[in-house]
Amino acid sequence: MTTKILISKPYSLKSEIIKALKLSYPIVIAQLGIIAMGVADTMMVGQIGATELAAASLGNGLHFLVVCIGIGLTSVISPMIAQANAKQDYHLTSKILAAGLYAAAILSIFITIAHTFLTLSIFNLGQEKEVAALAQNYLYVVSLGVFPLIIFLAVRNFTDGLSYTKIAMYVTFGGLLLNVFLNWLLIFGNWGFPRWGLFGAGVATAITRIMMMLAIIWYVFTQKSFKKYIPNFSFIQIDKTLVSKINSLGFPAGLQYFFEIGCFSMAALMAGWLGKYPLASHQVVINLASATYMVTTGIGAAGSILVGEGMGQKDKKNVFRSALISLSLASIFMILMSILFLVFQSFWVGLYSTDAKVLEIAMGLLLIACLFQLSDGIQCVGLSILKGIEDVKIPTIITLIAYWIIGLPSGYIFAFVFGLDVYGIWYGLCLGLTASATLLNIRFFYLLKYK
Repeated sequence: MTTKILISKPYSLKSEIIKALKLSYPIVIAQLGIIAMGVADTMMVGQIGATELAAASLGNGLHFLVVCIGIGLTSVISPMIAQANAKQDYHLTSKILAAGLYAAAILSIFITIAHTFLTLSIFNLGQEKEVAALAQNYLYVVSLGVFPLIIFLAVRNFTDGLSYTKIAMYVTFGGLLLNVFLNWLLIFGNWGFPRWGLFGAGVATAITRIMMMLAIIWYVFTQKSFKKYIPNFSFIQIDKTLVSKINSLGFPAGLQYFFEIGCFSMAALMAGWLGKYPLASHQVVINLASATYMVTTGIGAAGSILVGEGMGQKDKKNVFRSALISLSLASIFMILMSILFLVFQSFWVGLYSTDAKVLEIAMGLLLIACLFQLSDGIQCVGLSILKGIEDVKIPTIITLIAYWIIGLPSGYIFAFVFGLDVYGIWYGLCLGLTASATLLNIRFFYLLKYK
């Protein structure tokens, strides 16, 4: 059930690419599994109507706006584990896991508070009342899954950092199947269950996340293959220095996700100002773009681990090669997806809705999404490989500038000043992603030159 990538010093390009692919694909599948839960919710809720689809867009946007802080914090665990594993310091891997769980648990409390505040404030965001009411009920129940999600991600980054990447893949795939089944029961009221619509999708999500957390914790603490990595594990005697390090690296990393996802959440709010049809169309295309983005986060996570191994071995050439391979894999994938989006445009959009207005607007947005796929992939991997060399502060400033000074303001101007409506918002997103991709990778290769 596990995949162990042996730490070595490959000298051929072919061997390095194979190593990167072996490490990447389970992470990619796991990432897709997580986003597929949101996609499944959207597709299944979209069958009810445009109002529910718009509410799903609003609710998921606000949900991930705060949850992304936890995603960012836990993401720094995997390169830290990879460095410790490269040195064969297994007492350190155990301490990092305990510190990571502690930091994740504390952060999840604050995230839940922020999540509740956003839920209560939803009617002040300028959305249609019917849409806001549905989204609010959805957010109330989804908040129950915040803690288990962040704990799951902390343990998952521990296993990924050790290169046992198939574990999270299997758990996430099982979670996806459970989520779809529960959606079928609770959205549509099958088998005598209540027909709860979007609220039912929220219940399904919360239950699924709890089960995923329990499954991965059970596996790590019961399997013999992990015993050497968690000697004398204690959740009572926490290394506060490691907690501080995880927070100092993880909080800026969380802010990076916040600035990016917050930008897209704000874009959804702006789309909502234009009406429920632009908002529903925005949700359709953002789901498609998110799916490709999650593939590159998997490639980036593998790149972060490989870069972390290279740093642990003090092998600068290996760090450079690992970064370049990750960037190349992400670029090739995003170019291929742009072509597929362009050629099969109506097919992709038709998966989500049959509403004529939604289809018309969404197909136009998908053309714009094709333009920023490459930039999105490159900036995603850029952030990840920078985490691998433990550089997070300047990249945080870069994401702030790219999304909130370049992307959103230009999107607002295009949409509301130049009259391009929801298409203008997406042109702004395209500019922001391109700026982020350019600046982050300049930063990485500049730092590597002087490491």
